[in-house]
Amino acid sequence: MELYGLIGVASYCLVSLVIGVRLLALARRTRELPECLIGTGFLVGGAFGYTALVVAAQLLAANPHASPLLFLAGWGGLVAASLCLLFFWQRVYHPGLAVGRWIAALGSAILVTSFVGFVLADSAGVELAANPWYLPGLLLQGGAYAINGWASSRHYSKLRRRLPLGLVDPVVVNRILLWSAAAWAITLQYVYSVSYMLSTGARVTGGFATAVISSLGLVAAGTMALAFFPPARYRHRIQRAAAAGGAEELREHSAPPVLEN
Repeated sequence: MELYGLIGVASYCLVSLVIGVRLLALARRTRELPECLIGTGFLVGGAFGYTALVVAAQLLAANPHASPLLFLAGWGGLVAASLCLLFFWQRVYHPGLAVGRWIAALGSAILVTSFVGFVLADSAGVELAANPWYLPGLLLQGGAYAINGWASSRHYSKLRRRLPLGLVDPVVVNRILLWSAAAWAITLQYVYSVSYMLSTGARVTGGFATAVISSLGLVAAGTMALAFFPPARYRHRIQRAAAAGGAEELREHSAPPVLEN
């Protein structure tokens, strides 16, 4: 079970690293903020944050002094990733909405406050469940992924209705669907972790709970990899399916009416 958990975490961290580097390279060329935000989020959260948390847990017994510091660094990476996701949500889905800017700003302020409280509580890496800011931190971080999952799902639903008319690129629509699936998978990780802690009074440490978290991590890694690195055969299949659906829609609307005697 521990090996399976390690595979899930390693897959998610590796995919996050590759995607983060690619998006930051793209942002350097385009000078666009969304690519910079999501690329930074992948690097500081998925690539660094989760890796640091796993290493900190492994070092706890061997080096109890280094483990808390490493855990704080990893937890800070997850908080920074959530900040990036909030502003990515505002910039991409609600760029002209004043309330969107207020939500992103307020959410960011609460996230930073929770991290400061977590550091001052001084129990990181020793007993997370005893830290009064651990559970609020999980809720806030999960909320950043949930709001992106909800927004991308709605956006996908809108774009899907335009597919038969040929007004959108089917590959782009599919990528939004895959990003939505990844965001929801990570949201479910947080939901499960929070539920587990509320029901047991402890954090997820192993056994079946780790298998659930790792399975969701594999789903997130797979959908993200497919969204950002879709094989040519997969892209052609999406395009053919969209073309076939558009042709069927056209036949239905252009068919002559049937006259009854």
